[in-house]
Amino acid sequence: MNPYLELGVAENASDEEIRLAYLKGIQTRSPESDPEGFQVLNAAYDRVRTSDLRDMWRLFRDAAPGASLLDALTRHLQQSGVARPMPAARLKQYLRLCAQK
Repeated sequence: MNPYLELGVAENASDEEIRLAYLKGIQTRSPESDPEGFQVLNAAYDRVRTSDLRDMWRLFRDAAPGASLLDALTRHLQQSGVARPMPAARLKQYLRLCAQK
């Protein structure tokens, strides 16, 4: 699931744009009228509501969600049956983003 598509915003959307899209989505997918749609919307918002979560999602997508970058990296590298280290270019890009903050 791509949270940006669910919320209807671009991947470079700001915190405010994401929050407004979420609030607009709640109006059409309320927990009372569309509980399943609300759960999907809420899950999408939870994945990208802060800049740190957005950075983690961009780096790992759905492969290794975790509470911290170290948890996500560990899960990514230890996935059963999948031998695929994280590409160095993606790691460099993420570290550059962290350094800019």
